[in-house]
Amino acid sequence: MASFLGGPSMMPPSPVEVLEAAAQTVDRHLQADASYGDLTDQLNVPSHKQPSLSGLNDYDYPSTVDPRIGADCLSELSTVKKVPLPPELVEQFGYMQCNCMMGLFPEISRAWLSIDGDIFVWNYEDGGDLAYFDGLNETITSAGLVHPKHGVFQPHIQYLLCLTTPVDIVLLGVSFNRPHTGLDELVHSEMHLLPTPLFTLPTDNTHINSIMGTALGRIFMAGKDGCLYELTYQAEDGWFSRKCRKINHSASTLSFIVPSFLNFSFAEDDPLVQITVDESRHILYTRSEKGTIQVFDLGEDGKGTSRVAAVSLQTTVQNAALVARNIDRSNFKPLVHIAAVSRTESVNVHLVAVTHAGVRLYFTTNYFHHPRSRPSMLSLVHVRLPPGFSASASPQKPSNVHVAHYKRGTLLLASSQTEDNDVLWASSPDSFPFQNKLMETHATIPIDGRTWALTEVPLPSVSQRPADPNAPIRADPPLVVTEHMEPVRRFILLSAQGSHLMNKLRPVDQLRQLLIKNNGPDSEEVKDFFKLHLASQACATCLILACSKLAADKQVSEWATRAFFLYGGEVQINYGAPSIPPSTLGPASLSTTIGPTGYSSPAPISTTVMTPGPGLSSSFATPAQALHPSQMSTPNTAFGQQQQSLLQQQQQQQLLLQQQQQQSLLHQQQSQQQHQFPSFGQEVFYSPKHEGICLYLSRLLRPLWEYKVVSDVPFQNRQGQKQIFLASRLSGEELSWFLQQLSELREFITVNSQFASPLVTESLTATPLQRTSRLDVSTQLDEQTRRRQLVEAQIKHEKQSMQYNEELIQRICENLGLWKVLCDHQFHILASGLSGRFSVTTSSISWHLAFRRTNRIS
Repeated sequence: MASFLGGPSMMPPSPVEVLEAAAQTVDRHLQADASYGDLTDQLNVPSHKQPSLSGLNDYDYPSTVDPRIGADCLSELSTVKKVPLPPELVEQFGYMQCNCMMGLFPEISRAWLSIDGDIFVWNYEDGGDLAYFDGLNETITSAGLVHPKHGVFQPHIQYLLCLTTPVDIVLLGVSFNRPHTGLDELVHSEMHLLPTPLFTLPTDNTHINSIMGTALGRIFMAGKDGCLYELTYQAEDGWFSRKCRKINHSASTLSFIVPSFLNFSFAEDDPLVQITVDESRHILYTRSEKGTIQVFDLGEDGKGTSRVAAVSLQTTVQNAALVARNIDRSNFKPLVHIAAVSRTESVNVHLVAVTHAGVRLYFTTNYFHHPRSRPSMLSLVHVRLPPGFSASASPQKPSNVHVAHYKRGTLLLASSQTEDNDVLWASSPDSFPFQNKLMETHATIPIDGRTWALTEVPLPSVSQRPADPNAPIRADPPLVVTEHMEPVRRFILLSAQGSHLMNKLRPVDQLRQLLIKNNGPDSEEVKDFFKLHLASQACATCLILACSKLAADKQVSEWATRAFFLYGGEVQINYGAPSIPPSTLGPASLSTTIGPTGYSSPAPISTTVMTPGPGLSSSFATPAQALHPSQMSTPNTAFGQQQQSLLQQQQQQQLLLQQQQQQSLLHQQQSQQQHQFPSFGQEVFYSPKHEGICLYLSRLLRPLWEYKVVSDVPFQNRQGQKQIFLASRLSGEELSWFLQQLSELREFITVNSQFASPLVTESLTATPLQRTSRLDVSTQLDEQTRRRQLVEAQIKHEKQSMQYNEELIQRICENLGLWKVLCDHQFHILASGLSGRFSVTTSSISWHLAFRRTNRIS
């Protein structure tokens, strides 16, 4: 077998050792990718009683213009298109008499506009498919799109449109000409609003401000009287219930026998204005006009409702001021948005509130490290200041935020600059994975018009295998681990000018954008991408593009392949230095040097980075000058005492950042295979190209590696007896996806093996004492001989490792291909005719065990 690094192939000792060694490489990289902490770890929150503060340091929002970061050319958001309002709607504005509202239904790719008692719904992707309903005599006060309850309506009714007026609550059926299709098909489907309401219910003088549905079909409504209501419906009337009724979840038991107009008369004037639901934990939150946040427990199954806690804005501001003592309290009020944080993002953080100044307030509803407990409180655990609060930051910061959106770490803020125009602030941590501090990039985008609504298109989550219910609950890994199978996130901003569609760029999208912009990899901007990320991580990202067989990606694939070899580095030798591999980029204010592989590492006081030889690209040949605190940007002040205080503060921050940088090295250290030769006192690391392939392979296999091959499915036979049959836990479509990705990676290795350079030049890190000893010529020759021996030994290790990986990929493709054939021919029927011993054995096998075996899973 031809080796990836060229040269003669070395036959492995045995097939068992080959597969086991390659599988252990996958295990090691999977373990490294799992070395991330919870959001509370990044926010430095040890418990719910010890809140923390961030946003005051330069490393919280690293400056993208810093040459050490190289992120000034990277975009967080990319405008897809701007779609104006349909011409028919512009005409309707002339007939408005009382009220006008706008909103978004991202579940069906629609926007809506209500003018008095009429509502218009259209496709915000192209401005077409305009539908309307004009059957209401009163002014529409709120609108919401919800899922119908199972088994109540006919199958063609896919959604319910809930409209409220001061008099009535109306449920309309929503259908499409392509029923039971996904979001992509709904974009191109024709929508129909049923002309006759399914249910109509009086409001009992309750003004409804907002509507929110749940995945189970429950409909919650925010009342102007400060109460949370639920609209319940069923197919038929019951003994003690009507088909449709309204329930007040905020009132006491006595309120059920008190007329609603009396409740309204004596209620405090603090209307509810927003409802958000955490579907992963079944918790509902409300925000009032005056900033009170309430917590409602919907129960383990999502079918109950009980009020748990309520925190006033005054209490929230007081608690935030205790955490951020030197920050003006006006930054903590009023609240403009709340967003539920799902379990996939954090185990301990459950809610984020956003203020008009862009400050984020993080809350929890129970004690830390008890993820399965029901909510029992609402406690502030962290205050995150927006960009602009650090000592060297620009004076520009968010202000007059009136619309916000937060999900999966990405924050969007619509900030009013004038009465007619907004500025959109965007921040995201995706460019700084595996850091033990929350570090975010941020950007601003000018918006034409005033923002009326801002939301995200719901996309199917990454295909995750069902986890063991008794296993510890963990948040999802950083985006770089799953970006190859993550769909692109899309955000929709609606204004009076129309809809503004934007994509959130993944690292692979940023690399694609840079390659296209610069017509190839030969540019400083592409080098900066490798400077920002680990060289091995950047190589793994390159492989996503390089392995693509889409016709539209042909040119980009070629450029990504060139970037892979141009900036992928070679075997690394750490000569006489601490046992730490090169690291990810640290905070902007940390003293760093650009290492030989293009990524940054702390500059040890007693070490120097030597210039690599001709085997490496010139971009990695010259290290950047180390930065010192005196060179950092400081406020221009005439007061020496204040300047000295700031300098001391920055030095303390540097010490903290150095500790942080050492922590971030663990990810690379766990994924790198180190070969130390005690007789030489030196360490050798695999090349980033090798590590990039191993990373990409492990991430492709991550969803199924620990996954069981089959599962027991109970059923009843014709005699009513309960039996169990074996079924494949992977569908034929899923197997096809894995086969395609692995085959493309294998083809990349095979096709490009001839282009790998056999010449390897070591990168050395020497101490002053060792540099002095080189004055002796004979000693220098001895050191060169030792280094040459190290390089030759590591080349052999790397060749052998890549051969093992190729063999593992081939074996996995054979196993998955065979299993797909069985699935295509109804595996559960084939398995029913096999022996019981086969069933017991197969039920206990995970995919990684099947891949390790020399004989196939058959």
